[in-house]
Amino acid sequence: YQTLSARGTGVLGLFDRGHVSAEWNFNQQRYRSRGSDSTFQFDNVYYRHDLGQAHYLQAGRMDRRNLSSPQGGTFSFSMLP
Repeated sequence: YQTLSARGTGVLGLFDRGHVSAEWNFNQQRYRSRGSDSTFQFDNVYYRHDLGQAHYLQAGRMDRRNLSSPQGGTFSFSMLP
């Protein structure tokens, strides 16, 4: 049995006030008897555009771990459907 795990974070600045951000992970397992299994997944992928010092627009996919952090906003989980 062999396993490989990789995790990464990347940010690419676009325009004067915007950036694209992504967090990903990759897992692969190899077995002697039945081959291998691989998974690749994005946890967060979004574009953020700053409107000023205090406001920004953000669109994309974020997992629930970052919803109550400064990265995703400052609202509580009671606002979720």
